[in-house]
Amino acid sequence: MKERRYALLIGLAAITMAAVAIPALADPSELSQVRAATARYHSVTQAEMAGYRSFLGCFDSADGGMGQHYVDQSIIDDGVADPLRPEALVYEVDGSTLEVGGSKLSLVGVEWVEVGAATDTPLALFGEDFEYNPDLGVWALHAWIWRDNPDGIFADFNSEVADCPLMIPAWLP
Repeated sequence: MKERRYALLIGLAAITMAAVAIPALADPSELSQVRAATARYHSVTQAEMAGYRSFLGCFDSADGGMGQHYVDQSIIDDGVADPLRPEALVYEVDGSTLEVGGSKLSLVGVEWVEVGAATDTPLALFGEDFEYNPDLGVWALHAWIWRDNPDGIFADFNSEVADCPLMIPAWLP
């Protein structure tokens, strides 16, 4: 009986330690609030009216697509990570149509971005630390709230997002 009690206590201790080691997932209600706050940005026109502008080009990698970012420069370096006001909106680019600037854009995610140095302590949202991007000198956290991501909602790239289309310059015959 005593051995059984010890085995039970060891088992409970192992479960408790494992629970502590597993990072907390984002509260689904928090992410649903982000979805509600950004739903109107399925329209690029609405995003532009709210101060978001196309930033750099479309991003993709061997890990998947990321898409075209629309960034609100007025809040990108304010030191605040407001869950309901992400600094960037992430759009998948479908180059097979001529809808918006030669492409159809579909909202697939959001991103919080803060300018900083690699030595800075990262901000965190939803129990997730921002990741440092040395090429841009920013800390960032993606959330794929409008497109499922097999690698996780907070992964940088999404294999379910199309790669960037090959853009052919207008001056080529």
